[in-house]
Amino acid sequence: MAENKEIPPQYDLNAKWDACLDLGVRRFVYSTATGAFAGLLLFHLGNGGGLVEYNEVYRLCLGTAIRFRSMLMMI
Repeated sequence: MAENKEIPPQYDLNAKWDACLDLGVRRFVYSTATGAFAGLLLFHLGNGGGLVEYNEVYRLCLGTAIRFRSMLMMI
């Protein structure tokens, strides 16, 4: 009688571990890449938007201060 050495798929732990590790590594790499891209994008937008807004507000406030000083000198 020949013995059947094939393991049924539901009991094959090697295949389950391979699939689990493959899925875990793939999710880790994809999420790391996505997080790095999102972080760079948000940093770029936040930094650029912040600098633009700061310059605009500074210019507006400086213009207001100059106008206010010139009005005080007229008095």
